[in-house]
Amino acid sequence: MQRKLLCLVVVLSLVFIGLAGCGDPGDETINIAFGGAGSATSAYIVAVGYSDIINSQVDGVNITVEETGGGVDNVNMIQSGELDGGVANSVASYSAYRGINEYADEEPFENLASWVPQYTWPLQLVVPEDSDIQTIYDLAGKSVGVDEVGRGAEVSIRDTLESIGMSYEDFNEYHVTMGESLDMLRTGDLDAAFFGTAAPTSILVEFGTTQDFRMISLSEEDMQKVGDNFPYYFPSTIPAGTYDGIDEDVRAIAGYTNAFLHIDLPEDAVYEMTKAVWENTDRLIEAHPSQQLLSLDMIPDLDDTVPLHPGARRYYEEVGAID
Repeated sequence: MQRKLLCLVVVLSLVFIGLAGCGDPGDETINIAFGGAGSATSAYIVAVGYSDIINSQVDGVNITVEETGGGVDNVNMIQSGELDGGVANSVASYSAYRGINEYADEEPFENLASWVPQYTWPLQLVVPEDSDIQTIYDLAGKSVGVDEVGRGAEVSIRDTLESIGMSYEDFNEYHVTMGESLDMLRTGDLDAAFFGTAAPTSILVEFGTTQDFRMISLSEEDMQKVGDNFPYYFPSTIPAGTYDGIDEDVRAIAGYTNAFLHIDLPEDAVYEMTKAVWENTDRLIEAHPSQQLLSLDMIPDLDDTVPLHPGARRYYEEVGAID
């Protein structure tokens, strides 16, 4: 009798354990590893804004922002499953999803799905105030900071140079971080440096408190050449007064930086995440001034770059941002 009772207890225990393992998966926390580029970048700061909003507003979702090498690294790691989301510029994302340009030797990155537009970024060419550099062509023979290999900004620099008949062979390029570029400008080890990030960006604002600098404009003709060669760039203007000492508008090519997710993230969770972000844009603006320009009008372009995640698409259709 005791033996039968013991067997019954064991069987019932196994049944209850099995039932416990069959609970509603929606009750489990979805942990999202989100690539945010370097910690000094606008993209990283805005990504932290996403996590602050979602972690406090959306039940069952936790986002952790990770420092990464930038947009190219992020799309690679989203595709491989090492990241669940991340920021990337229109250059890397457009090309990776279609298997073209830098990704021509790879299968299209079909795990990539658009989520939220982040900001437009101009390619900012900075020189010391007393520099003899007046146009991009004056970089010939100079020492120039061109960002780290693999960063979206570095690809944009090469695209720009190629479009106007230049290349790294025309000057001494230094593949260094934005912070290192500014340090080298300060010490005179660089004559100029490119920065592909939002304007204003805090690292340049801070630099301007101790160093006078100028920005070099592209000609209308050169901006047209870049846009003709690469459809994900467009002409833009950095308004006078964006930085101390910049007293005239600066012409620059620009692109988008957007937030992407892995296509396999649950649709309902992504819907709630998208809704939370757009209902708390005031908090994003507090995180970074670039978010003042955030608009649902950006969604069609975002969808054209890389198709939207189904959860994000559902939200954007509900609010009339897309048909």
